[in-house]
Amino acid sequence: MIRQWSYRRIVIFSAILVLQPQILRSKRLWDFRFVASPENVLIADIFTVFALVLVFEGVVYALFPSQMKTFMERMMEMPTSSLRNSGLVAAVAGVLLVWLIRG
Repeated sequence: MIRQWSYRRIVIFSAILVLQPQILRSKRLWDFRFVASPENVLIADIFTVFALVLVFEGVVYALFPSQMKTFMERMMEMPTSSLRNSGLVAAVAGVLLVWLIRG
């Protein structure tokens, strides 16, 4: 019951932020927004990337929960070296993509 409620809350909050950006600008919800100044653009980008990772992972778990369970079971059976190598390849690919996009 608690897990379903928290998933619903995350989905509703994400939809509100995506569909109504003026809520994000409202001072009534919070006062810790980052203003896009040269000093904190990097921090805002890092938080944006982290938020997007949470959104994409949440969507995958929300849409395909049983497939994710079987995927995790298969990952538990994989050797550690294979997991480490695939993680390293993904990290290098991500760095290269950021380098190509951001220059």
